[in-house]
Amino acid sequence: MAQQKLLLSAIHLCFVLSLIGCVHSTVQIHDAGALPANERVTLVTDSKDVTIERVDQKKVTTLRQLWDKKWDAEVQLEPGEHEIEAKYWNGPTFKQHIESRYLFSLKGAAGHTYQIRHRVSERSAKVWIEDATSGQRVGRVIASQNESVDEPAEVFDHSVYFTMTQPEESGWIIPNRNSGSINFGKQGSGIDETYAVYIQLVELPKLATRDDFIEYVKAGRGKDLDRNRFTIVRDDIAYYEEREDYCISYHSISEDKNAHKQSNNKDPMLLEMIGFFCRQPQNKNIGIVFDYSHRYYAGHQDEKLPEKARITFEKLKF
Repeated sequence: MAQQKLLLSAIHLCFVLSLIGCVHSTVQIHDAGALPANERVTLVTDSKDVTIERVDQKKVTTLRQLWDKKWDAEVQLEPGEHEIEAKYWNGPTFKQHIESRYLFSLKGAAGHTYQIRHRVSERSAKVWIEDATSGQRVGRVIASQNESVDEPAEVFDHSVYFTMTQPEESGWIIPNRNSGSINFGKQGSGIDETYAVYIQLVELPKLATRDDFIEYVKAGRGKDLDRNRFTIVRDDIAYYEEREDYCISYHSISEDKNAHKQSNNKDPMLLEMIGFFCRQPQNKNIGIVFDYSHRYYAGHQDEKLPEKARITFEKLKF
């Protein structure tokens, strides 16, 4: 009972202090508290809308979180490599609800303070880490959800097997990326119309010849198709000569009878996809799938889709 009263008193105190500016709650991870201040690594955020969720898979919890999920805690770490999970969330009261999650890898230097900063776009948020002294961006994004794409020619270097520069047109976001895949998405001109770019690493068997590679790609694409949902209208596949190793190009159009929509339109949509399946030149056991797709209603085909796909595919570097 005494512990319960103490906890309630502490929560009440923090609530009162919040009215006049509650101080940072400090969380110490591992044995950081045993180190002198000039030997610790300190993490802070630039807003109460940005939270530090986990460090090295250990959940970060403070007394303040018991009553307010939007908190401004300071986290202290030992120097060295750390994985940091951060989230932007503007709360349930906003008309446009935005939640973006990030997993960073950071090599923290002793005595340095790192600030997790953010910038909000229309439907997503860009979150990054800066060294508070130099102002330089540091760390690397391992994974993300609902990530903004709002900087010119940003290069996403999250895989040892490929890098990808963002598509040229505006309006893209990254719904999801991790160590093995990255996908971009954006709205089209119609309410249900969408564009997507999807890049994924796949493990390949031993394929001795180019023909073996083509047959493997054909078989795999056939297995992946949900025939209850999609009806194939067109499916062209050919060898692509412009890459260093084995590479296939394809152009397909399918009727999608169960497309995710914002409207109540019951008409089926068409999914047009221009893609490439290439073997990684330095590692013959790795394949890289690239799809550029457009989902639309009949009569709204994008005649420039092949050109857009080609230009975007050229941004993919092995």
